[in-house]
Amino acid sequence: MLKIGPEDVFYDIGCGKGRVLCVVARRPIQRVVGIEISESLCEKARENVDRLRGGLCSIEVVCADACDASLIDGTIYFLYNPFGVDTMRHVIDRIHSTLANNPRNIKVVYYNALHTDVLLNAGWLEKYASFLTKTEREVSFGEIAKPVINFRISKEANEIAWDDFLANATPGCHSQAGLWAQVKAAQGWKSIRLIGRDGSQIVGGAQVLYRTTPILGGIGYVKRGPVLAESNTELAGDLIEELIRLARSLRLRALYVEPPADQIDCKDVLNEYGFRPSTQSLSLPATTIVDLRKSEPELLSSMRSSKRRNIKRAAKSGIVVRRALGDDIGRFWKLLELTGRRQQFDPDAKKYLSDMWKVLRPRSCVELFFAEYSQDPISGSIFIRFGDTITYYRGAWSGKYPGCRPNELLFWKVMLWAKEQGVHWFDFDGIILDGKNTLTAFKLGFGGEVHHLHGTFEWFPNTLAKNTFHFMPNIENSALVRKILKRGRVEKVDH
Repeated sequence: MLKIGPEDVFYDIGCGKGRVLCVVARRPIQRVVGIEISESLCEKARENVDRLRGGLCSIEVVCADACDASLIDGTIYFLYNPFGVDTMRHVIDRIHSTLANNPRNIKVVYYNALHTDVLLNAGWLEKYASFLTKTEREVSFGEIAKPVINFRISKEANEIAWDDFLANATPGCHSQAGLWAQVKAAQGWKSIRLIGRDGSQIVGGAQVLYRTTPILGGIGYVKRGPVLAESNTELAGDLIEELIRLARSLRLRALYVEPPADQIDCKDVLNEYGFRPSTQSLSLPATTIVDLRKSEPELLSSMRSSKRRNIKRAAKSGIVVRRALGDDIGRFWKLLELTGRRQQFDPDAKKYLSDMWKVLRPRSCVELFFAEYSQDPISGSIFIRFGDTITYYRGAWSGKYPGCRPNELLFWKVMLWAKEQGVHWFDFDGIILDGKNTLTAFKLGFGGEVHHLHGTFEWFPNTLAKNTFHFMPNIENSALVRKILKRGRVEKVDH
């Protein structure tokens, strides 16, 4: 009923002669504290502590009134019916007040529980277990009441409340937004969202993009999700469990999930619910993010010296960076087509980019910049702006004037523009840390902080579906699977 771990701090309020303190101190626990108002009992408790053998932690006996003593760091509070109703209520309220400055899980053990109603009526505790001793004394166990999370399925195309939640959550989660689902719809992806609420407040959720494919059946993916308002392993577990139910209801044969870089809870819980690391990937293994809250001199000093020199060279060479105010997607696509020929990759369809612009631009969620020489666009880049983050999405370069270094100046000017707009983070969205990739070297030169992603995890509803993907190389490694998953990635672009 009561699991004591090495991170716990145990308080015995009204510890008497310290018998319980000595018993608990034999367990692997961080610290044990006794609170006792009687000086004579405190002295006896200290004598018993000094005689204790086999103790595994420090024991502190404090002579103080429980209504005044510090209770700030306890995780387990033991009470052997030490008070009347009024004092009991006051002490429980004081324990609750410590959560404001030190949020944590708390358990209360109430022995000879004559005033259980005080705990039940406190408003923040719930009784999770109890039993009667041989002498018919009740022992009650209470813990912080868990919020009731209601999960809702949504297929709304314009889920404003969800997008607002994401905008204030972790950087780089625009791919979880309803707006982004509208963009991916042009490629044949359907979308559905699982949203968890505590009352009216969204506390977490996930957006699944899915489609039906020949031979393989339904495939879905969750990129940079699920997203939680705060670290919470239990909520993450509930979310993953609901996500599996959703996948089954959609009759998906495979579900790929890529948790956000800063939410370790989701990664750990995915393993518990049967997800396994996948050979497929939704993103490159890491990204680099620049903190735009730094001053301009600080941003420059964070760069490699060669990057600063190239920015100055571009400016002196007559390169001008221009923000596209109208629909210049056609001009950008021509540059992208040239880049694709040179690097031998298939660029996005012009219609897809145009549709993306039409969806995101009214909400100021997409930006397009060109680097020009003598009014001739020689390179361009698309950026996704969402919340306090601006993320590099696509880049194109005609290959002209390489000595003028147009791309370094373009990115630097975009950073300065975003900084002026109050954006906090510049996400380069995708690097390969193998020491060989030239695009990665280009991105790292701007001095951002490297964030490693947790990778992509896969789930299958049954052994047959799993075997279809894992034991038939002609399917798992087929161009079809790679093409489907690649549509969620960033294309390689030469800089």
